[in-house]
Amino acid sequence: MRDSIQVPLKVGEKNFLLSVSNKIAGEFSERNLSLLSIMAGQAATAMENARLYEKTRQDLAELRVIYGISLKISSTLELPEVLNAIVEGAANLLGAEKTAILMIEGEEIGYRAAYGFSKSSTQIKFKLGEGYIGRVALSGEPAVVPDALSDPQVSREVVERENLRSFIHLPLKTKGKVVGLLNINNKQEGNFSPRDLELADILANQAAIAIENARLYEKAQHLAILEERGRLARDLHDSVLQLLFSLVLNSEVAVRQLERNPSEAKAELLKVRQIAEQARQELYSLIFDFHPFNRENKGLEGNLKECMRRVEAFAGGKIEVRFDVENAQELPSLVQETLCHVAQEALNNVAKHSQASLVTVKVKRLPGRVGL
Repeated sequence: MRDSIQVPLKVGEKNFLLSVSNKIAGEFSERNLSLLSIMAGQAATAMENARLYEKTRQDLAELRVIYGISLKISSTLELPEVLNAIVEGAANLLGAEKTAILMIEGEEIGYRAAYGFSKSSTQIKFKLGEGYIGRVALSGEPAVVPDALSDPQVSREVVERENLRSFIHLPLKTKGKVVGLLNINNKQEGNFSPRDLELADILANQAAIAIENARLYEKAQHLAILEERGRLARDLHDSVLQLLFSLVLNSEVAVRQLERNPSEAKAELLKVRQIAEQARQELYSLIFDFHPFNRENKGLEGNLKECMRRVEAFAGGKIEVRFDVENAQELPSLVQETLCHVAQEALNNVAKHSQASLVTVKVKRLPGRVGL
């Protein structure tokens, strides 16, 4: 190399050097150095723009995954559905081969959702305080293991069966208490970075929120069942039992009148039949209201059809029920359940009070809402 000129080139926090060597004719001049400095500035700007573009693209991809999981949490209280979305989202977001959520069950820790794991591995239980999983569950502190194959503290059974090279364990906390762990394994490119740990922590917080929401929902359902039982007992006492008492009294009067005054006895028997019909309707109403939403019965449409059959049977074929349901299967399960209860109550009132011969139930999705 005969001669050369060099100028610094800075991109973000990194420093580079732009070097030009061996001028074909003559020597490098001050003008050559000035031109090279201008070119270095332009190159640095282009490289910084490319770096910022790539970072923005990556940030948007991360936000899409986190936003998608947040939508799932807000649209359903079905815990398995949410946890499965989180483990799949974690794998996509962090470029991991396998992810899992484990929950504390008494003195053990077991898998509740898994992505990329074999079924046999998800049957394994861990004890509190033992291995990385047990210690994270007990201490509430995260663990990052860059080389699982040579670490003596890992669970060899799972590591060898699943060929785990590296992993992160993060505690799932609700109200300061550890309820489970988020486990992320085998980053496909390189090792887990501090940024990966930050993103995993966001997902762990989302999983903890989903678990707490499901717990509160389960508690609310239990309280609702107790309240419904109390209401049923009151309704039975206020309506059906009163009617049955009247039924007994009118029957006794009819029996006494049967020999002495047959026409009076007939009138009493007609009252008995009327009271019996009222009691039947009241019992039907209570039983009708008590039918739960069956999630295995094809969602809203399947449950409404079951409701339709009960209404038509109650009315003895005098009422025809028709349905016009559009894309109901795409609605969140909680929305489907709420719509079903509203429609069920309306159909119950129609069967009891309207004397209608035709009922049409329409469910239509509109922008931002649902029409019933």
